[in-house]
Amino acid sequence: MSNQERPLVDIFFVVDVTGSMTTAIANMKADMLNEYKLMKQMRAEWDVQIGLAWYRDIEDGANDLSEIVLSLTSDEDKITNAVNNLTVHGGGDDPEAQLLALHQVATVDLLTEWRPKSNRYISWFGDYYGKDPVGYKNNEVTIDDVIAELKKKDIKVNAFSLDPMNNLNGPKKQAEKITKATGGIYKEKLDPKAVAKAMYYEIKHTIHN
Repeated sequence: MSNQERPLVDIFFVVDVTGSMTTAIANMKADMLNEYKLMKQMRAEWDVQIGLAWYRDIEDGANDLSEIVLSLTSDEDKITNAVNNLTVHGGGDDPEAQLLALHQVATVDLLTEWRPKSNRYISWFGDYYGKDPVGYKNNEVTIDDVIAELKKKDIKVNAFSLDPMNNLNGPKKQAEKITKATGGIYKEKLDPKAVAKAMYYEIKHTIHN
């Protein structure tokens, strides 16, 4: 299949890297990178680019809430380095800073570079819901801000709530609101050993040429 025939697929991973995510991050690395097995599968089917952002807890420090660590790219070495360099720590209290990370991925154009007419996805993995609003001083964002920006860019969010905590949705149904508004899916009770594969199969069902 030629490059022109393969669907354009841009995927941003948005990953919780607080301490409870140790097993999920380890297995994401294994699924994505061991002999590039999942990367090879995706590249065979799609003209794919991957980006990566992480988030932690607002209690972990003012400069350590979220970061886009990889712009969208098809460079396997850059993808490998970014995923391998994910490290887990922190988690000062339960609610996290994912709304800030999702907002950054939707709005920081120079660090995202979504391709025109691509199938655009955020694959979001975590185990606990987020603060709303989140940020500092004049940089606070709300769930409504996040949804508006995601819809503006036509980005589907697929959200995966991981066992054993399985509380990405929270009492205000944050993950369900975001995925429903953007045309994505919300999955609960995901095995931390299946994060990358779950992302791949959910996207596979919804891409268009």
